[in-house]
Amino acid sequence: MPEHVFLVDNTTGKKYRLNGVLPSASLPAGSAAGVAKAFAPLIRYPVEELPPKVDLRNDMTEIENQDPLAQQIGSCTAHGFAGAYEYLNKKAHGTDIRVSRFFIYFNSRVKEFRTENVTDTGCHLIYVIEALKEYGTCLESFWPYDTGRLNYKPTEESYEQASSHKIADALQVNINLTEMKSCLAHGFPFVINISVFASFGNGGNSGVVPMPTQTDLAQGEAGRHALLVCGYSEESQAFIVRNSWGADWGEKGYCYIPYGYITSPTFCHEAYAIRKVENDDFGQDNWCWQDSQNYLANMPVPNPDHHAIERFQIDEEEASCNANEFTEETSEEIVEG
Repeated sequence: MPEHVFLVDNTTGKKYRLNGVLPSASLPAGSAAGVAKAFAPLIRYPVEELPPKVDLRNDMTEIENQDPLAQQIGSCTAHGFAGAYEYLNKKAHGTDIRVSRFFIYFNSRVKEFRTENVTDTGCHLIYVIEALKEYGTCLESFWPYDTGRLNYKPTEESYEQASSHKIADALQVNINLTEMKSCLAHGFPFVINISVFASFGNGGNSGVVPMPTQTDLAQGEAGRHALLVCGYSEESQAFIVRNSWGADWGEKGYCYIPYGYITSPTFCHEAYAIRKVENDDFGQDNWCWQDSQNYLANMPVPNPDHHAIERFQIDEEEASCNANEFTEETSEEIVEG
């Protein structure tokens, strides 16, 4: 029976959904080969030429919340790639757009499970990429993030509009500090699939996520989560990371995660960037030569009493919705029910 996992902040009572990204180890060997190119051959800057800091946040769109009504939805993969796509559009055209996270999430699950009768299972990153290549994504106004639409097929109009918002390709970034920094220096944020432990919750208050503690390691991984990496700081020895738990989490929705966490194959399992066109080139727009702030300076000592993990078994049949046409009446029934 499927399981939903939540990171609980005992100081506020808030719950944050985990396991929205499925473990890459469950995929057949070589699954990513036909979906993403290797980023490494595209590297143009020698490591000694990389700046001390890259920060793409100025070109990011507004932070979103995957659980706006505390419905605890596992759509972190769609949020990560939506943020990356909106960034690419803003770099190319200078304007903010909002793309439909539910459109992306629905089609990613259809690609993965080969059925339109989907549930809130989460999905693998490569199927989000496949969906963005084949279907693209419509704007948020065509298929809004209304929780009643969670498992419903978007409208034909949404698919027609999405056809103009496809990606050209994806780039697989190795779990390696130099390659990850190079990807950011080339102007590309990338989505990661990481193991989350109870101490990750410290990032909600301080904006700083600590390395997993001995208690974390003894208790084991709580679940997986997808995030968008959008910068790094040598002074901090940390990555700048965009979450999808709302702007009141962390530092206005962002957090700082030590290099050692994200460059560890034990904790970070895969990383992908996307491109709207194959010759995307953002130059050195977001290179920073001033890097005097240590984002990790305010790292708190993790208190195991402040955060906990909750697990719930889900009845898949009760959770499923068929792919019949969505109506506003359907939405009201689901939300009220």
